[in-house]
Parts: sequence; C-alpha cells; structure tokens
Amino acid sequence: MLTTVGDLLRDITAKDRGVHYAVLLNGDGQRISSCTFMETVLNKDFQLVINDVTHNVRSFGQGPSHEHVSGVDDVKYMVRLLHAALTLPQRQHAKHSELLMKQEELKEQLKPLETVKVQMAKDAHSKASMLGWVGLAYLSLQGGFLGYLTWYVFEWDTMEPVTYFITYTTSMIFFAYYMLTRQVKTRVSLFLYDTFM
Repeated sequence: MLTTVGDLLRDITAKDRGVHYAVLLNGDGQRISSCTFMETVLNKDFQLVINDVTHNVRSFGQGPSHEHVSGVDDVKYMVRLLHAALTLPQRQHAKHSELLMKQEELKEQLKPLETVKVQMAKDAHSKASMLGWVGLAYLSLQGGFLGYLTWYVFEWDTMEPVTYFITYTTSMIFFAYYMLTRQVKTRVSLFLYDTFM
C-alpha cells in the first residue's frame, strides 16, 4: 500500500527496455503526481500511457483501505489485470510470429510434394487427352467400318447381331481399362504416401 506512482513507472521501465515514456493520467486527462500512493490512484478510473499508447484502467469503485483486510487482495487482482492488459499484445505478437515461422517451415516441406503433384497432374492431363482422341478415332473407324459392311457388303439382318456383339465387346474393353487405371491410380497414391510421409 506504500507503493507510489513513481515506483510503478520505474518498475515498468525497468522490466521492459522498450518503454521510453510512461505516465499515469486521471479521468480528466491530468498527469498524476509520481509521489501519489497507488492506493489513492486505484480508487478511481485512470489511464496508463506507455510510448503514446493509452491503456484505460477501470476501478472497482471504493478502493482498498488500510482498514479492510480484503483490500490487499483487491490491489493484487488489479495489478494482475493491469499486467495482463500490458503483456497480452506482446504475447499475441510473439505467438503470431511463431505461427508464421511454422507456416513457412511447412511450406518448405510441402514444396517437393507440390512439384510432384503438378508434374503428375500434367502427365495425367496429357495422357487423358491422348487416350480420349485415340478412343474417338477408334469409335469413328469402327462406326465407319460397320456402316460400310451394313450398306455395301451385307444386309442389316446379318449385321445386327454382329454390331451388338462388337458394341458389347467395346464396352467391356473400356470398362476393363477403367478398372485397371483406377487400381493403378490407387497404387500410385499409396506409393507416394509411403514415400513422402
């Protein structure tokens, strides 16, 4: 209870070398004398200005008194609140910097995987495009050949079962290709997972 405003300001500047200017202002914005006891200051709302940053501190009303035993606990609680209010931005900034560094490390670790992913996407796109054109050419040639056989060589009654079985076989070939490539894709994904994880 014998701590003065000057003691508090000296403690603040001693704890943090980054503090160049610290002052306490009352509710009217007037500077509080350095020889004023903190017990008197804590009776009313006041402002703590540190390096041109103003922190508003609210009082609980009638402040602590020498006559009340619970007054010391009130002052301790107020000091804890004041300490938390002053150190919270610094802790948040430190945590933010730590998370940014961790993010950069994770990005560096993921760069090889991103390169592999981009290359695989390019290869898959070019292969799918090529197979699409090959499939279209095959179906066009098959349709033309079956049309030629139907209109110029045989009749429709002869070609109808042939076209049915050829279409059925073509569908089976494309479905078998889908099943094989799906299994290969799953194996490649598992291989990449085992390699890089």
